[in-house]
Amino acid sequence: MTATAPAPRRVLVIQLRRLGDVVLSTPLVEDLHAAFPDATIDFLVGAHAAPLLDGLPNLHERIVYDPAHAGSMRRLVRARAYDWIIDVQSNPRTALLTLLSGAPVRVGWRVTGWGRAYTHRLARAGRPPEYVVRERQRLLELVGVPVSPRAARLCVSTAERRAAESTLRTLGAPEGTPRVAMVLSAGESAKEWSPERFAEVAAALEAEGTMPVLLPAPGDEAKVAGFRAHTAAGIIADARALRPCMALMASCSVVLSADTGPAHMAMALGVPTVTIYGPRPPVLWNPGRADTLALWAGEEGCCHRDRCVLGNACMAAVTAAQVLDTLHSLLARPAAAGVPLSCGPAHGADHTGGGRHE
Repeated sequence: MTATAPAPRRVLVIQLRRLGDVVLSTPLVEDLHAAFPDATIDFLVGAHAAPLLDGLPNLHERIVYDPAHAGSMRRLVRARAYDWIIDVQSNPRTALLTLLSGAPVRVGWRVTGWGRAYTHRLARAGRPPEYVVRERQRLLELVGVPVSPRAARLCVSTAERRAAESTLRTLGAPEGTPRVAMVLSAGESAKEWSPERFAEVAAALEAEGTMPVLLPAPGDEAKVAGFRAHTAAGIIADARALRPCMALMASCSVVLSADTGPAHMAMALGVPTVTIYGPRPPVLWNPGRADTLALWAGEEGCCHRDRCVLGNACMAAVTAAQVLDTLHSLLARPAAAGVPLSCGPAHGADHTGGGRHE
């Protein structure tokens, strides 16, 4: 049930972890700012994902959660005297922090047990599948906040873009050549496409005059070796740090990946994407724009209730030829301008409870 709460002066949005989840919570900041332009809007986030929020317009401050000092974090949040807390995370840790915050309006998901920490609760079940941004906006509608169709968005500074461009040129990607960034890992085996097929796509792209750019994550050494065992095509850029990785993606024509955090990062940066989906249908995680193309074989019977019942079959059913055709459809489009953003100032020292990042 929707209820109108008194207009807040201070609001805290909570989403601690998973890069994609943090990215997909940024539209709530925009909706809150549109509804309450004079309110202070902060974001509580884990250390790993915190750099995503650098320069995000309309965000007053990011607070980096320190799990080693949970008591200090609770005291810090309570001292800020928030009027509203929107706990997108809604796990036991954040529910307790929300409950003890003193905020008169506490919004979260209706979950067994700790869901009672919230004054306004939203059930996830019982509605048709919908894009996760729209689902999260319903948390705001619970307290009478009007929402608008919004894309998740991130910001990369001019200096970061220049540095990424310099890196790519040094590695051998000439200016003016189309580039396809490739993210080999997805964090879950059921979501991963094989390095051999990435290599097949990379070899074909390079033969056509498009430069493949591998963006390996920490721990991707075996995947890169598997890729290199099949082709010498493309260049490998150092994407271990989050901000340089974002800037490298922003300097490419298209990002090819599985359903993983970097895919959402690329979409939020306005970079066209080709995303291969595993067990979960694209309607949940893809905004469905003309420049965010999805490939999914789950409807062929390898998935049941968002789980892959045949190992990696959902991903294996997507062929290199399908991926190439989809990439060609984006590369043939006029160069996209991306999502126009005015970068805010870089954040200063992060506020943490104990001074140590997770």
